[in-house]
Amino acid sequence: MIDYHIHTVYSCDSLLEHKMVCNRAIELGFDEIAFTEHHDFDPLDEGYGFYDYAKVLSRITEMKQAYGKKLAIKHGVEITYQKSREQEISDFLEDKEYDFVVGSVHLVGSFDVSQDAGTEEFFKNRTREEAFLSYFEVNRSLAESGLFDCLGHFEMIRRYAINYIDDYSYEEYAEIVDEIIRLLVKKEVVLEVNTSGLRHLPKETYPRFALIERFLELGGSYMTIGSDSHLIEHIGYKIPETVEQLKQIGVTGLTIFDGRRKKVYNV
Repeated sequence: MIDYHIHTVYSCDSLLEHKMVCNRAIELGFDEIAFTEHHDFDPLDEGYGFYDYAKVLSRITEMKQAYGKKLAIKHGVEITYQKSREQEISDFLEDKEYDFVVGSVHLVGSFDVSQDAGTEEFFKNRTREEAFLSYFEVNRSLAESGLFDCLGHFEMIRRYAINYIDDYSYEEYAEIVDEIIRLLVKKEVVLEVNTSGLRHLPKETYPRFALIERFLELGGSYMTIGSDSHLIEHIGYKIPETVEQLKQIGVTGLTIFDGRRKKVYNV
């Protein structure tokens, strides 16, 4: 089993130590994990200036040496995507040694839709349709950018949005969602199945299974899975059960990475 989305003390919002993560993953019977620390480029973002590539690389190297015989450990990063910062992101990635680069939408304009307060303000300043469309538009730009190996936690906006506004269905935004999916397929960008939504209010993965099935219908084949852990109890959260559900809809393999090259992990 794999968990391709884990944060540690090298992210601004986690207190997990690398050894804790590795020991827990081994205890749970996982074969491979990816550390995906947050890297934020916007000075308004809470994580701005926190990420230290050299320290992260050194720590990952230590973990590979210590645990490599029991657990495959991959060096990943989760980058907050903003269209206005594409060149900055590209320049940063140019000379870095990563196995796996996740692009995620946390900010829509100046609103942090990965936080409760930011989401509340976001929906106060737009109609429901404008708000959800603008979120999808940022995801579409991310998929178009060609910067990332993976689209992280698609639909994560639902986490707090449904506290303030009616939830949406795939059918309401089918046109733009299909555009995003077709871009992922065309550019061979991996779709992350993020299980953190199962412990949040939506009680569904990000994205929900209806969108995962649509991804498969439109020719998508590259998927990975991650818990988005920031706490020890969330490592591997609901991943075995979710993999069983994926198998029921025809998924036979997940995508893992080595030096940003795709490989198949059979399930």
